[in-house]
Amino acid sequence: LNSVGRKLAEKIVEERGVGGNFKTLLDLSRVPGVRGKKFERITGIPWRSELHKHRELIAQLVGVDDAAIPDVRAVAARFKELKAYNGCIIILEDGYVQASNWENPSSEALGAFAPQMFKKIGKYVNHLKLGSIRCLTFFTEEQPITIVRSGKIFFAAVHAENNFGRKQVEVVQALAEELGGRLAG
Repeated sequence: LNSVGRKLAEKIVEERGVGGNFKTLLDLSRVPGVRGKKFERITGIPWRSELHKHRELIAQLVGVDDAAIPDVRAVAARFKELKAYNGCIIILEDGYVQASNWENPSSEALGAFAPQMFKKIGKYVNHLKLGSIRCLTFFTEEQPITIVRSGKIFFAAVHAENNFGRKQVEVVQALAEELGGRLAG
């Protein structure tokens, strides 16, 4: 693996023996010294400490061992069970919907438009010199919707109307980044 020498490999094996198998890429942050840039070099996922506090929930949602490729339909089904959300859509960068459990006639359309929305708003954000856009949340009359791009996928989460907050957005970001990392190969 990138950036993994003998000493770090030994720490990883030791942590796996103590803490059990790594269920998601985020679990590598259990290893002492695997934070920040080191974590990014190994996994390809940006390090943001607020996302790593949801490691266990993400492992449950992804539902696979080690670095296996998750079944996105199963991930969507497990995500739907979370009370803070009305559903989700997992979309490829070309707008093709891989999985959806949002029971709304606009589900397919949102999947098709999500990459285009990200692209257009991203241009405006770049013109403002505010960095690149990682997450987009907008509010409709019915509920908030968060869209996260990670690698070649977009993850759109439809929040429950009265259950929206920073934690819910962080969970969506962490899940999207884990899926994007897993599906990149």
